[in-house]
Amino acid sequence: MSANGGPVRGLTLLEMMVALLIAAMATTLLTQAMRQLAGVEQLLERSGSAGQTVLVRREWVRVLLASALPEQVNEPTAFLGDAQRLQLKSAVGLAGGGAVTDSVQLQLDYEPRTQAGSLRLAQGPGAEPVTLLRWTGAAPSFQYQDEDGRWLKAWPPQAVAERPRRPPQRVLVDLDESVGGPLWVSVLDNERSRPRLRDWVD
Repeated sequence: MSANGGPVRGLTLLEMMVALLIAAMATTLLTQAMRQLAGVEQLLERSGSAGQTVLVRREWVRVLLASALPEQVNEPTAFLGDAQRLQLKSAVGLAGGGAVTDSVQLQLDYEPRTQAGSLRLAQGPGAEPVTLLRWTGAAPSFQYQDEDGRWLKAWPPQAVAERPRRPPQRVLVDLDESVGGPLWVSVLDNERSRPRLRDWVD
């Protein structure tokens, strides 16, 4: 009997089954939520690591282009580029790579059918290219800004051969958003070499 003198009422079989069913559903939902949370954490860890790699490689390319060496008198043009390829001499080289005098080559590859793009780099003649960035998305390109602020698809400008040879003012590496988007680089030293005293006189 209960404290008030009435009969003690237990759980019926149906009520017990309903309680067990609710507990099982709650356990299943909690387990699924924990699995999803673990999956999201792993994805964030992987994307964070990949994102760090992309940032480091983009910064290295930026420094490489910004440190392009000025053109030298009586030497072949060092800074040559079109929409897909760029060759230059830079004060920054590959770790353990060739000397500063070696040409550095950047190449943009793109497969329209699969929309697979890549940015590759090689230093020195016959060097094996190294893939710096890969993505699936938009087609990439190089563009070059002259001293008048115009953006060109090739360097040096073919129509103004009489101008002093020098690197462009800025370089645009138009990359897909999945690898950080367009990379804008100001070339630090793009002044003409002046080996003779009269070249310095206004």
